[in-house]
Amino acid sequence: MTATAHAATASGAAGTPAPNAPLVIDYWTVVMGEETSCSSCDETLTVLNGAIDTIRPLADQLGITVKITPRTVSTWDQALEHRITASPTMRAEGIELCPSHPDGTETRRWTWRSETTNSLQPQAALDFVLQALCARSRQLGDYLSRGGPSLYLRRFLSAPVTPEHGQATSCGAGGTCS
Repeated sequence: MTATAHAATASGAAGTPAPNAPLVIDYWTVVMGEETSCSSCDETLTVLNGAIDTIRPLADQLGITVKITPRTVSTWDQALEHRITASPTMRAEGIELCPSHPDGTETRRWTWRSETTNSLQPQAALDFVLQALCARSRQLGDYLSRGGPSLYLRRFLSAPVTPEHGQATSCGAGGTCS
């Protein structure tokens, strides 16, 4: 198998990451009766949004758009399938942040840097989001340094690609480039 590296940037500047690469944070909650959320989960979501607002300028500079995807589970099978042990559970880029429910009640214990609290601390949320952003940036950088989609595949992709040194300037749906 032969691999060919291509300079793959979506903008004209060398080394600039593709714009709007997503960092998706899955925000898992458990459906409790008729409610899809609770005040504790709502407060946690507010803290998470604050952390995202803090890092957004950095993410923008890296060409990464941070999104929260709300997800719910309502059955034992769903909790098992998605490995949900507490509510809420936040996941992104292989990193997880969730409380424990130590006494079988709705009590939540959040632990960060050996400190345990009853609510998610802004610093813990910020640390989680920064770790996920770094992981996504590293993943994006590795992907682009390997060339991204091959020139062949780029012919069929709908997003325009800036050509490199004498390459075709536009590729249509029919696979022809001009």
